[in-house]
Amino acid sequence: EDRAFVEQAPTIRVAVVGDLYPVYYERNGAYRGIVKGVFDLIGERTGLAFEYVKAENYQAALDMVLAGEADVMGGFMDDEYYANDMGLALTKTYTTLDVVVLRNKSSEYPSDGLVLALPQGRDKPAGIKAARVEYYPSYELCLEALNKGKVDLTCLPASYAEGLYTDHYYANITPVAVDHIESNFSIAFPQPVDSELYSVVNKAVNSFSAEEVETVLSKNVISLTNRQVSIQSVLYDNPVATLAAALVVLLLIVGVILLIARSKIRTRILALKLEKAEETGRAKSDFL
Repeated sequence: EDRAFVEQAPTIRVAVVGDLYPVYYERNGAYRGIVKGVFDLIGERTGLAFEYVKAENYQAALDMVLAGEADVMGGFMDDEYYANDMGLALTKTYTTLDVVVLRNKSSEYPSDGLVLALPQGRDKPAGIKAARVEYYPSYELCLEALNKGKVDLTCLPASYAEGLYTDHYYANITPVAVDHIESNFSIAFPQPVDSELYSVVNKAVNSFSAEEVETVLSKNVISLTNRQVSIQSVLYDNPVATLAAALVVLLLIVGVILLIARSKIRTRILALKLEKAEETGRAKSDFL
């Protein structure tokens, strides 16, 4: 039955968050990522063909699946109970990523009244103490709010944080020492479930060996070194040099101002001397 389904199955649309390292991202003109690696394995196992539908953020990817604009979501990050409440069904977890908890430097953890920032569509992880949750469209905006002190803490897979820290600078954020937390990654199907597609995909996921999953991770969770250089990052990374450069610029400005003032004074003195000479000349002329 599975073989018959695969032979007549159309290309399966996989909703992914566009350019989210290490789940699905572009490097050197080619798309890669954990989700793509996993679906490549599923394709090899089953013969199914997949295409990737990029969403702006995590909630948008969920909405695509629920609205029928995609057949599955490739990187669902919460448990089956939360998925069921949203109208989704999950396969077995295919991998996990370590989670890092970050706080604003002005906040203390744990303490009362803390505000946790999470992307829309995510459930609050167990074990994190927070009085309430503020939702933002993306992890990037969560970190931006945290850096500005609008919230007290956030949590995200450590590899996500690495990708964001590569492109941005967060001077007011520091990690929190907490018990080990992981994010589970599964494939999400809309309910009611297409039983044939679910059966084929779930069997393929169940057949993954630990070595195969580790290979997918090692190929896609790479060390990022090409940090984007910005004025902000230069200022924070080189405070002494920045201060010295600022002093030099200030001294140059002061020097220019003094030169201009001196030039104006000399011009005025020459003008006064000329006026005096003219007055002396007129006096002599009148005397004669």
